[in-house]
Order: sequence, then structure tokens, then C-alpha cells
Amino acid sequence: MNGRRCRGNVNDAMGRYDSAIADFSKALSLEPRDVGLLIDRGKILAKVGRDHGAITDSSHALDIDHTAITAFRERGVVYRKLGNISATLAWFIRYEPNEEEVGQAIEEMQAALSPKQVEPQPSEIPETKRGRL
Repeated sequence: MNGRRCRGNVNDAMGRYDSAIADFSKALSLEPRDVGLLIDRGKILAKVGRDHGAITDSSHALDIDHTAITAFRERGVVYRKLGNISATLAWFIRYEPNEEEVGQAIEEMQAALSPKQVEPQPSEIPETKRGRL
């Protein structure tokens, strides 16, 4: 593991996200095809709300290694955060993954797309609907 990657991990753990992003970016300038660096930087970009940068890093990681399951997962996390669950499903299905973890993520997202029938609790029903005027 190179020094910038180590520093990036330490900065991430300490909540110094801008420094961690800079460390991973510097490491990527030296090793631009390092899938792990792309995934790690993408996770931090997502933490700070730079969702499109996180998606770009995950996509680039998958361009390099289409079996990078963590990149699938991280991309799905960001799409879900953005409320674009159908895009996440389309992305996973496009690659026809066989990995159990990705299959579980697909099931979770399909469940999230299903309408939920939840009965309101009595405390959630306005007074007028509980028989009091």
C-alpha cells in the first residue's frame, strides 16, 4: 500500500474528508488504474455529498474491472441516496451479476420499490378521524 493511500485512510477515519480526497487523488495520479483507490475515493466523495463524483469513480473502477463488486455496491448506495432506485436496478441487471452480495442488494432494492401497506398507528390518526370532533 502506498503512503498516500495510508494517509487517505487515516484522514478518512479522522473525519478529514477533504484531505483524504486529496490523498487518494494524488495516489490516483500515480496509479490511475488502481480500482481500490477509485472505490475508496468514491466512498469519501459520497460521504461529503459529491455524489456525481462518487458515481464517476465507481464507473471508472468498473470500466477497469467489471467484476469489482464493491464498485457495484458503492454506485448502488449513491443511486439509492439520490432516490434513483430504478437506475440502480438497471445497472446491476445490465451486468447480470452472479455474486450473492449483489443479488441481495437487488432483492433489497426491489423490495424498496414495492408499495408498502402500513396501517397508521392510533397516535398518527388525527383526532377527528378517531371519533372526536
